[in-house]
Amino acid sequence: SSPDQEKSYHTLEPFTVHRQLGRLRDVRTLSNVNDWNKILGDLITIRVPGEPVSEILQAYNDMVSRNIIPNMKTYALLIDVLCDRDNEVHKVTATLQSRINRRALNGLVDAPDTFSDQKRIQAMRAENNFASAMSLFQAANTLTTANFSHNTLLALIRSAAAHGAIE
Repeated sequence: SSPDQEKSYHTLEPFTVHRQLGRLRDVRTLSNVNDWNKILGDLITIRVPGEPVSEILQAYNDMVSRNIIPNMKTYALLIDVLCDRDNEVHKVTATLQSRINRRALNGLVDAPDTFSDQKRIQAMRAENNFASAMSLFQAANTLTTANFSHNTLLALIRSAAAHGAIE
């Protein structure tokens, strides 16, 4: 088989992932942390870069509401996607702020685009991805199995630096 065929074989269909999530959310479905980690990983895989991670966090909340205790894999998946999203938000908000500043330099402070850019910055910052990642990191560190990959730790450090959070 060609590489294209192999790739399409492993491609997740959003419809299938959402159907599986629906089954897990059904109160009649017995599930464990591995089932939820699989669906979280699949949701992360199908997430389009630039999209908020709210659907992934909602799935996590659904898992916890069923008294299923997260494990290190759960925490690592969530921290990684939150840091990825935080990085996306940081880049986009910096670009939008730069556009606002350029308009101001050109005397266009009250341009309609400035207002919409400010609203978009506000909405993206309200996602609070870094704070969520740090909360999960702190929760994970209460586990005796707490052991993060270098990539996860670097992602947290990158986000902390972007936020000027040095503690």
